[in-house]
Amino acid sequence: MPQVDVATFGPIVLWTSLLYIGGYLFLSATYLYQFFSQLKLNIKRSVHTYQLARAKQRLASTLTLFPWIAL
Repeated sequence: MPQVDVATFGPIVLWTSLLYIGGYLFLSATYLYQFFSQLKLNIKRSVHTYQLARAKQRLASTLTLFPWIAL
């Protein structure tokens, strides 16, 4: 079995692993930031749509139960 030169092999493995881990963390953080931003936006849209539908439902209910108010 051939011997490995630690003086040459050590820094190569160290810097390669640091670059790999750093790149992985950077991509993960970027993806997670986009994911949570999109999730927050979708939640806001859903809440807004729900509130709008509820307001329309209340208005329709009021107009059908008490039509003289609309006059």
